[in-house]
Amino acid sequence: MEKTKLIELLNQALQGEYTDVFSYPREAGIIEEKAISEKFEKFGRMELRHADNVAMQIQILGGKPNWEFALIDTKESIEEILRGHLERETKAVQMYDSLIKLADEEGEDQCVDAALWVQHQVRPQHAGDGPACPDGRRL
Repeated sequence: MEKTKLIELLNQALQGEYTDVFSYPREAGIIEEKAISEKFEKFGRMELRHADNVAMQIQILGGKPNWEFALIDTKESIEEILRGHLERETKAVQMYDSLIKLADEEGEDQCVDAALWVQHQVRPQHAGDGPACPDGRRL
C-alpha cells in the first residue's frame, strides 16, 4: 500500500527536520555576527515546529514517528555552513515533491491532506498551484 511508503518518506523528512533542530543552534554558537547567529537560533526553533508537524502527519496516517537524527559535521566558515544547509534543503524539497506525488497518486483523503500540508510547508507561496487531487483540491 502506498500509505506505507508515504509514512516512510515522512519519517525521512522527520529525520532531516530533527537533524536541523540540533544543527542550527550549534552553528549559531560559532557564528560571530550576532544578527546571523540570532537567525540561526530562530531557524532551529522553526525546524522543531516542522518536526512536530511532520510527526503529527505520520500519526494521522497511522504510522509511528521515528525520532532519529543524523550527526553532521559542524563547518568552520559561514560559507560552508550555508552550503551544507542549501544542499540539505534542496534534497528535502525533492523528497517533499516525491511525497506530494505519492499522496496524490494514493488519493485517500488522509494522504491528500498530508500532501497539501507538505505543499504548504515547502512552497507556501505556490500552495494551490500544483496538480489537481481526485476531489478537485489543488496541491
